[in-house]
Amino acid sequence: MAIFGQNTSKRRLFSAESSTSFYQNSSRNQKIKYSALAACMNSFLMGFHFNMTPSTLVNFKNKISASGLSYAANIIFLGAILGCFIPSLLRYNLKTHIIVSLIFFTVGQTILTVVFSLIQKNHIPFIIAGQFFIGLGMGNTCTTVPQYLFHLATYGRKGMFGFLFYIAFIKGLSLAKFLDLYLQENWIPLVSNIIIITHVLLILAYIPILNVKNIRLKAIEGILHLFRLKEAKRSITLAILLQTAQQIAGFTIYKNLLQNIDNIQKPSGTVPDKNSTADQLHKCLIDFSKNILENVTFLSSRISIMLIYLIALFFGFLGMFSVEKLGRKRLILLSVLLCNITIIFLMFKKALFLSYVSYVAVFAFGLGPISWLILPEIFPDEYQTAGMIISGLTSVIISCILSLIFPLVAEQMLKNIFAITGMCLSVIFFTIIFFMADTAGNISRFQ
Repeated sequence: MAIFGQNTSKRRLFSAESSTSFYQNSSRNQKIKYSALAACMNSFLMGFHFNMTPSTLVNFKNKISASGLSYAANIIFLGAILGCFIPSLLRYNLKTHIIVSLIFFTVGQTILTVVFSLIQKNHIPFIIAGQFFIGLGMGNTCTTVPQYLFHLATYGRKGMFGFLFYIAFIKGLSLAKFLDLYLQENWIPLVSNIIIITHVLLILAYIPILNVKNIRLKAIEGILHLFRLKEAKRSITLAILLQTAQQIAGFTIYKNLLQNIDNIQKPSGTVPDKNSTADQLHKCLIDFSKNILENVTFLSSRISIMLIYLIALFFGFLGMFSVEKLGRKRLILLSVLLCNITIIFLMFKKALFLSYVSYVAVFAFGLGPISWLILPEIFPDEYQTAGMIISGLTSVIISCILSLIFPLVAEQMLKNIFAITGMCLSVIFFTIIFFMADTAGNISRFQ
């Protein structure tokens, strides 16, 4: 009986410890989820400002010159480039960098709001300053949030956490486009103030929420040392190629076509300014957008735009729940292959709207988010920050180059623009097949 009673007491003790451990782990998992969602608010704001900034600058078109608007629009890239280097200059923990990025977004948005509402003259310096701060936030977000999600995720969920960065980015794009389509100009100051207040509240909320893990930057070695390593060459090449492919394939979707589709809803009496450089550069893209939406007789163009963003979100979630089962390499190969198939239909103008929607879907399923997921996994911890800086710089620089040359190239060879994209993706496809090893997602190491 004594033995029986002793065993019973041990079983009760073990059961109590297991129950306590279960609730502790459950509570910790909840905190990790909240921390991941809070960190992804930065990528949400990056997408929001990425889509909202062009719309905001349009409101100044009657107050400043076209050349001034051009400088203000492009200064965001300079800010983003410098923002990518912030983690190497300030080696704080990742939580601090996420809060710093949010502060940059808040300062930039506040400056633009004040300029639009109060300042009547000499807008250019203030607009440039606002754009510059937003760019700093974008660059710092690109290099720190994917790292934070990688280290925050538990075993077997790193793929899902990595997808959250891209999904939050698409949500930001969607909200900005919705406001751009439906918001009246006289409501802009009020909405801008609400956005600023939201930013400030997020800063206050981040401090306790992000404290679940005090993840420090592992910037033990610098960028130059990383480039000198022979074993790092394949990882660096792969990071640059993935970011280049993502920008080339995604640029057509979000930066050009979707931002110009709504321009076709101009009053019938308006005549385009033939001397306007912007009108000349974007006319070909607007015409192509018309061809896409002319095939949709059952939806208005505004609803079609929002539908495309919703489809991107849906397939982003689908990819998030498929990445651990399919594996990183299979997922990206499948996405690139399907992107090329839909590009063929777009080249020959077959079922344009359906082909375009399919292109958006398969891009969001794999190629769009996968680069941010893989990048922290192909560099060891001591080189991870340097690798992310290289990747972030590649993304910003390629985006800047495409912003400058894409309209000119599209104007000269609109029919072949998708063929060029298809060839670039084909190069990426065979490079991944022969040179990329699948990453398990649990250990970061060179390829």
